[in-house]
Amino acid sequence: MLTFTEINDLLLLVKFNRNIVEGLCDGVNNDKTMMMKIVEQKGGYIQQASKELCDDKEIVCTAITNWPYALQFASNRLKNDKEMVLFAVTLDGYVIKDASDELKDDREVVLAAVAENWLRIQYASSRLQNDREIILDCLAQAGEAYEYASYELKLDREIAMITLLKGYFPSEYFRKYEDDYKRMRAMASTSSDALAYLSDKFKNDPNIVRTAVQNNGLALEYASDVLKNDINIVRIAVRYNGLALEYASDDLRDNRHIVSTALKSIKCKYHPTSDILKFASEQLKNDPEIIALSYELEDDFIFMHDCNNQDIVFGHDCSVPDRTTIHYYEEDDLDTFSRNDEYESEYE
Repeated sequence: MLTFTEINDLLLLVKFNRNIVEGLCDGVNNDKTMMMKIVEQKGGYIQQASKELCDDKEIVCTAITNWPYALQFASNRLKNDKEMVLFAVTLDGYVIKDASDELKDDREVVLAAVAENWLRIQYASSRLQNDREIILDCLAQAGEAYEYASYELKLDREIAMITLLKGYFPSEYFRKYEDDYKRMRAMASTSSDALAYLSDKFKNDPNIVRTAVQNNGLALEYASDVLKNDINIVRIAVRYNGLALEYASDDLRDNRHIVSTALKSIKCKYHPTSDILKFASEQLKNDPEIIALSYELEDDFIFMHDCNNQDIVFGHDCSVPDRTTIHYYEEDDLDTFSRNDEYESEYE
């Protein structure tokens, strides 16, 4: 048994030398009082404790407090202790990988782990990877969590849509339903990025492309060449975002009405008109009327952005909307778009 002075000397060495515990005799490694003092300073030294002390809940919990990864050195009995594992995963969800299979299938434990970091879902049981609430919690953090969902949930419409909105491609859903018109149109209504993943058949479908560009004009980039030359589709796209003019056909970038609509687009007041006009044809870039309109709108843009961060100036809304705002449409509502966006022939 070590004397009080010897214990203090040893603790001082532990404090400044990470390797000192490796040379401890079996008597010290199995001394609960001594090991408790050691893991209170350095939780990682639990790995040098005897098997008996690695099965001591008080010792292991103390080590976990300082170093959550100490769970890996706990006995199998303690790795199946829900109270202790919950405590550990709350500190660092990664340690769920060292929990027992039984606790990897425990909903409360897995929820605590993914709340700390969504990546911990990879260590959950197959049953809990099919738990809708858990997967939704993970998707709230990152779209990549889709890859760890069960196949059943990967084919879930809401799961796929949330994944897409998070900027990640729900491959299994698109692979399964790539020929399903209503599902693909619903996806296009949810996120403009969806159009990039649709088959060429749907990229050439006026209704689907119109749905996408109404959601975000820049989705015109993924439309077929035929629809990039469709005056009605392009008109809708540039009306919502003038920068979509970049993706219009050469003929329509030379169309006075299309270019004017782009300059006066909903989002034009958040961009200098020069950003939009640069995509017009050379002829229209030098057109007196177009230039005059551009200067007029440019003056409005400068005025609006010189309002010293005030929200309202002379009745004008100066606030910039969230660019990620998404309009969500149910599948059965997709035929009820605004009459203002129906095909018009007067500009043809």
